[in-house]
Amino acid sequence: MGGDVPLVVVSIPAAMSQVRSGRLRPLAVSTKRRTPILPDVPTVAEATGVKDFEVDSWYAMFAPAKTPTRVIARMNKEIAVVVIAARRQGEASRAGRRRVSSTPEMLGNMVKREIVEWRTVVKRANIEGE
Repeated sequence: MGGDVPLVVVSIPAAMSQVRSGRLRPLAVSTKRRTPILPDVPTVAEATGVKDFEVDSWYAMFAPAKTPTRVIARMNKEIAVVVIAARRQGEASRAGRRRVSSTPEMLGNMVKREIVEWRTVVKRANIEGE
């Protein structure tokens, strides 16, 4: 390589230390919007013209199906407190992540959309389980 910087697609926050050190040069981020920590790096959609491209990671808390509504509401309230505190401290944004909280209904809808989307990807790519 002799001093060349490898070209890669970086999914934020993956590989941020290598990007900051100059060991990697990102071509694009896989999220729908540019990231504030790499504002000059385009999205995959911008860089390639692939409309509506998004591959993002997310975390969620789940409970068993028959968990009482009051317990779910309490868990959601407490988790939101933690998310808000972390957002205030700026820890997430420094690592290229956005912390958001939602309602159990919003999470359920997002999971349903993700299932449909990835089922379509698997079908189009003719991927079969082992």
